[in-house]
Amino acid sequence: MTSLLLLLLIGGCGTSTKVIGTWKKSEEIVYDYNKLVILGIAHNEATRKTFEIAIEEQMLSAGLAGEGALDFLPPNANEDNTPPELVMAFFKSAKVDAVMTVSVVHIDDSRRHMPDALIYAPYYTTYSFYDQYVEYYDWVYLPGYDTGELDVFIEANLFDFESGNLIWSAQTETMALNSISEIASNFSYVLVDDLVKSKVLISD
Repeated sequence: MTSLLLLLLIGGCGTSTKVIGTWKKSEEIVYDYNKLVILGIAHNEATRKTFEIAIEEQMLSAGLAGEGALDFLPPNANEDNTPPELVMAFFKSAKVDAVMTVSVVHIDDSRRHMPDALIYAPYYTTYSFYDQYVEYYDWVYLPGYDTGELDVFIEANLFDFESGNLIWSAQTETMALNSISEIASNFSYVLVDDLVKSKVLISD
């Protein structure tokens, strides 16, 4: 009984990411950019780097060119210590012509921890009253576990740098997360897949 229950609990875990919304400025135009920068918007440098690298690698595998913004900006740059004017100056000096911003727009956390418990489990369900009286019941120890889900909604927006116009946008939902790297990997895969299917950029 204990083994089966734990297998069911473990089997229910996993990570899934899906695109829940996408938008394209023009159905006819396919854009050809020389330097597209991926800009993670977050206070944590490691998180930004993880997402930027994952998207850059996924774009490369799809025949698209993209570079992480931390290759151009100071490592600790964020919206608090690096004003938009300074970001624009860095990008202009690097001859950037397109920017993809990536940011978390909403988090829905319904997780809670179930404490350790002793689960009542008789050996057989056909015991008579006499059998129950003379025999002992079994108690199964069930270790604590987490239940519920953590849903993270992430949005990516692709801008033409010169005009500042938004040309493509997509939002994803990721459920049952295990790590930042797993979130980034799942997100980058579905994001770039939608980018390719939307025929926004010219690929090699």
